[in-house]
Amino acid sequence: MSKFCAQDSAFGPQSQCRSFDFTVMFENAILSIIPSAIALVLFASYIRLSVSRKIIGVSLRRPDVLIAFILNLALNILTLVAWTIAKPTDVPVLAGTYLTAALVVSLVVSILNVILVSNELSRKDSSFATSLYLLVVLLLDASRLRTFSSAGKSSISMFFFVAFAASFAVRGLCLVLMNTPEPKESGVYKSSGFFSSIFLLWLLPLMWKGRKGTLNLDDLPDFDQRSTALYMRFETSWRREKRKTHPKLLKALLRAFLSTFMSPVIPAILMSLTQVVQPAMVNAAIQFIDSYSSNSPEPVEWGWSLAGMFAFIFLTLTCASTLYWYCIARTSAYIRGTMSEAVYRKTLALNVTCLASVPGGNPMNLISADIDRITSVIDPLHQMWSSLITIAIGLYLIYNELGVAFVATIVMTIVIMVVTPYFSREIRPLQTKLSAAGDKRIRLISGILRQIKGIKLSAYEPELIKKVSEVRTAELQARKNFWRKFYLIVCTTSVTMNALSLATLGTYAIISFLSHSQGLTTARLFTAYTAIGIITAPIYAIGQNYPRVLAAYACIKRLEGYLLSLESTSSQSVDSSSVSAFDSEIEGSTKGDVVSGIQEITYDEKMNTSEPQISGTVSFRSACIGWSEKVLLYDLNAEIQVGMITMVIGRVASGKSTFLHSLLEETQILSGTISYPWKRGSIAYCSQTPWLQPSQTIRNNILFASNYEEAWYTEVIRACALEFDLKQMKNGDSTLASGLSGGQKARVALARAVYSRKPVVVLDDVFSALDGPTANSMFEALFSRGRGLLTHKTAILSTNKMAHLNFADWIISLNESRISAQGTYSDLRGVEVLKEVVSTLEDTSLPNGPVSGPKKPSFKMEELPDSTKSIAMRSYMHYCRAASWYCIAVYLLLLLLTVGIQTITPVYLQVWSTYNDSHFSNRKSVVAYLPGYAAIEIAYTFALCYVFYYMIMILSQNASRNLHEWQFSAVMHAPMSFFDSTQVGQTINRFSQDIAYIDGGLPLALYDFFYQMVRAIGGIIVMIIALPYMAAVVFGVVVVFYLVQWFYLATSKRVRRLDLASKSPLYTLYQETMMFDALLTVRAAGAEGHFLDSSEILLARSQRPFYLSRNVAAWLVSSIGIMTSIVNTSVVLLAIGTRRSASAGLFAAAMSQAISLQDMLNTMLTSWTKLEMAAVSLERNLDLVNLVPEDDDDKSQGPGISDDNEWPSRGEIELTNVMAKYRVLERALLRALQVEGEILIDGKNIMNISRRRLRKGMTMVGQEPFLLDGTIRENLDITGCKSDDDVWAAIESAQLKPAISELNGGIDHQIQSISPILSPGQIQLLALARSLLSGKKIILLDEATAALDGETDDSIQEVIRSSFKDCTCITIAHRIKTIKDYDQVVVLNHGLVEEMGDPAELLQKEGSVFRELAQASEE
Repeated sequence: MSKFCAQDSAFGPQSQCRSFDFTVMFENAILSIIPSAIALVLFASYIRLSVSRKIIGVSLRRPDVLIAFILNLALNILTLVAWTIAKPTDVPVLAGTYLTAALVVSLVVSILNVILVSNELSRKDSSFATSLYLLVVLLLDASRLRTFSSAGKSSISMFFFVAFAASFAVRGLCLVLMNTPEPKESGVYKSSGFFSSIFLLWLLPLMWKGRKGTLNLDDLPDFDQRSTALYMRFETSWRREKRKTHPKLLKALLRAFLSTFMSPVIPAILMSLTQVVQPAMVNAAIQFIDSYSSNSPEPVEWGWSLAGMFAFIFLTLTCASTLYWYCIARTSAYIRGTMSEAVYRKTLALNVTCLASVPGGNPMNLISADIDRITSVIDPLHQMWSSLITIAIGLYLIYNELGVAFVATIVMTIVIMVVTPYFSREIRPLQTKLSAAGDKRIRLISGILRQIKGIKLSAYEPELIKKVSEVRTAELQARKNFWRKFYLIVCTTSVTMNALSLATLGTYAIISFLSHSQGLTTARLFTAYTAIGIITAPIYAIGQNYPRVLAAYACIKRLEGYLLSLESTSSQSVDSSSVSAFDSEIEGSTKGDVVSGIQEITYDEKMNTSEPQISGTVSFRSACIGWSEKVLLYDLNAEIQVGMITMVIGRVASGKSTFLHSLLEETQILSGTISYPWKRGSIAYCSQTPWLQPSQTIRNNILFASNYEEAWYTEVIRACALEFDLKQMKNGDSTLASGLSGGQKARVALARAVYSRKPVVVLDDVFSALDGPTANSMFEALFSRGRGLLTHKTAILSTNKMAHLNFADWIISLNESRISAQGTYSDLRGVEVLKEVVSTLEDTSLPNGPVSGPKKPSFKMEELPDSTKSIAMRSYMHYCRAASWYCIAVYLLLLLLTVGIQTITPVYLQVWSTYNDSHFSNRKSVVAYLPGYAAIEIAYTFALCYVFYYMIMILSQNASRNLHEWQFSAVMHAPMSFFDSTQVGQTINRFSQDIAYIDGGLPLALYDFFYQMVRAIGGIIVMIIALPYMAAVVFGVVVVFYLVQWFYLATSKRVRRLDLASKSPLYTLYQETMMFDALLTVRAAGAEGHFLDSSEILLARSQRPFYLSRNVAAWLVSSIGIMTSIVNTSVVLLAIGTRRSASAGLFAAAMSQAISLQDMLNTMLTSWTKLEMAAVSLERNLDLVNLVPEDDDDKSQGPGISDDNEWPSRGEIELTNVMAKYRVLERALLRALQVEGEILIDGKNIMNISRRRLRKGMTMVGQEPFLLDGTIRENLDITGCKSDDDVWAAIESAQLKPAISELNGGIDHQIQSISPILSPGQIQLLALARSLLSGKKIILLDEATAALDGETDDSIQEVIRSSFKDCTCITIAHRIKTIKDYDQVVVLNHGLVEEMGDPAELLQKEGSVFRELAQASEE
């Protein structure tokens, strides 16, 4: 008997002549021809594109795959032939035609598949599409195979059936072979396979290493897009955008990466569609179960097919979710790489006047916090638009079930959608204020940490802890204001489910009561309830994400402001891949092209960038120079000849440094002109305060951006007097530059300038930090005519050493911000003005008469703890202590109450709907049940709002305040050895990114995790009550869940540690080069490309764990999706298996929980992931909190000593058998290093006195005085106990009154350590003024006047003698004349006391070392 009928020629889709089957026409037209035709078009287009690009070829790398596809082609031909020669006569003609067409299209596609798999690039470009096609065809052809099988021999030729079945099997083989992993050398599997991409199987080897704790940064694969390549795409778009009046960074980003940004769209749509069909599936399942309590049960096949549909829907949702998160990870990595590169490039080109108040905020904060905040909202942004699709379809489903009651749902949805933006209107300005407060704190802490040694030796830790605490309090208040608005939004959207359910179900119940229609039956109620749940999640997501998106938009505007900030006028392109961009900017300029006005700069056309030799002159023509429109030098008229030595002299604040900066093209030319014979990039510059990279070795600091040449390197080391120092160091020139003395730093910086072989050398008083003999020998080695290393170079240097003037070809004297005299030394010797200036210079002389392959940066990443050790519990306990255990207990009780109310809601609804099933229209249904339901929803609303408020406004605020306070206090009390061994960038990272995560991300993750965990437990209890057999399924899923988290969390924590640790060297590089002197040095030498290369390498390394961590999270989504698929399918299977005894109401309650289980588990484990990431930040916080303080911080002040009494009162110092080194004598007195022997102060052994109290009793002014972010007053009177009169008196004594008076606000003027408005000499005077205010009995001066001219030094020495006449003053100096009238002199040589005594007596003593030094210093 034939199994086919005339109805097979109809669309159907259900067949009337076969049980539970589709029509032949439907199977072939819809399930075969359409997908095959789509694949045909796509594959043909791809092949055509490959041919046009000439990338088509034959590859035998995988012959097994090629053979399988050729076999598939042969079987397709055989199947078509079999159908043609043995076509059944009982198949309708139209149906047979469609079947023939389907076989032909399938044959053509199989031909294209053979071409694709033989293409040498197929596994990279097309294997995913081919695998997807094979999987879809296999699933759809299963119904055709079933139809042919059920038809039997009487209707279908056995030849055709065997050929078709064999073709079906070979397709499956092709799919398996294409997705067999192909190992790489690193052991990481390629991700091009379909299943590998869908389920992220390529992560498994890495995750296994993470589980074992052996995963390291080098094990991670590189992100496939380098930051430079990403930036180039962005730069093209940004350059186009900047031509507009109001350029928008967001538009530029979208234009550059539109395809990447849109990549999550298709997976997001699939996610929405699979979610909105769930209510219909639930309705069908409830009706199926309910039918078995009636006389007309539905066919059991329909029930089993429902179970299959549930499995298919949830697996599709899982695949779509995994792809979605994979695309989000790539987009986030694109944005992070691009913006980090853009900010750093901008910084290297930034006008230095913007450093103190750059638009957009602190660049370190932009990179460490703002960019991360932007990348974190890629997902919320896509969730918001996809939520609208879900909401729209969900509303339709509610209308389909409840009719006119759907209006209540619409009204409530509109109200919530309107109220959310209303509450969010202040989010952006509040986020901006919060970011500004964070910037201020980070700047302050960064300045303190960069200058920590001077601060600790001055015992200012308590005062600065208090100051930072005040700034932190202001930041937390700004965060509290932000949280307050955020709370309103979250509460509004969090109660959406309750509000919609109450409004919708209540409205329908009232309408049905008034119209005497059927009430809320089980099927109707839970279908609507599930649909409401479906649209609740999107509405909740919109509410949660809208403020986050606004906050991220505020960050984009901050970045936009920074990228649009003023650049250095003559800044060359910092594109490391090209050096011609800058040349193009000045192409066509000719010699002498000078235009009057602001910033007038011309270049000598003879300048050849490839030839180091230059000629011509630097010409100043009536030039007025300044910073930020403030004129500092007036009416400059001068010429500086190339190839000669030019020296600039003048008193402190006369404008010497500003004059040199103008040669670097860094200052603003407010009027007049300056023409240069060189281009920036040909200058070796040394600032007065030596700039080095503390994280790099001495050798790397000297090499800078040059190749290593051993002979030249050795010669430079010798000339800069570094041989002896390097021999004394254990690691030689491999020693980090962080622990060098001031003189050593100056010599290393000078060696860097000499080693570079630049044709122009600009030195800003670099010899002031050196003793006379060392300075003299270095000067001779560098400038001796005929044999000096800088012979024939153009050298411009400022100096306060009179003896150097003998060797100058040209001298420029500055006085009162003008050129007072210029000429040769012999020309100006008799000029009165020169005599006046020369009298201010130091009286020193030289003994021998007149004179004339790029390295790779070294990386030091933080050492990672063993990830196999559990750190989470210890970290969480640390957080609980910070929040207070009382707050934790209250929060947990509130949470249990809230979730308990929520869990009983579906149970109550089940009771109500069961009553309605047996009572068509009953008053009791409304009167008895509706008020109770309303009471439950209202109680839940209040409970939920309060528990969230308690978390973010009380508990998290306590924790944030204490964690930061404990961490900063511990760092300030840490021993010196900690700062010697720890890069500043590492510590700053703890106060920027870690604290930002603890403040913002941790409270929300903690709330979500505990809420969803308790909610999931409640839902599981409901499911087990409804279907007791679910206990076995739940147990299995719990076991799998445990294994997943066991496997996942260790990897997640390890990757998080790698993420944070890999950022430290990157942030260190940024921190080191985002300083005033750093930018001048880098740009003068044209070393931007070198630092961009270093940045690209470090950024690429940090991209690895950043990208991998998000893919690991996507793997988690996939795993949870599979588990929830099992749970949902099991609920349906168990209900179908027990259909004759199962309760439709309890099944509905169980399904309502099972449907939401994926969201619950996903949110819970995602939050758990964030908690574990936060645990790493908490662990790092705890590591700092547990730092061992200086070994006697907790001891008493000392016998007879307290903070209140004035010890030391006499200032007597006695040293017995003390072993110390030159320049560390003051450290011995301050107990900054371990020494042998005994030191007594006022008769008390300093070893019995706490370090802080000891240092508090002295005042120290070092070679590098510290400068804090704050007012002038705060820098002078750190303790805040002096009057304004006292402060001004100290300023006047230090000869700073004219300079301070000119500042806006005077002593209340704000200054920043990163870009001070004072010259190095003025900063030194500021430190001296601070010591004058201290009123201490012991004064330690370590080259405190080295940066001052002779006259200012003499005046300051008079102030020291008069102000400190009753004090013990210990001075380390190389200016012999400053200490000639001291009571006692100690001469040290190689760490030993050479001689000591009255300086007057030693000067008269034959053979005295002191006398020899003095004679060497006399003119």
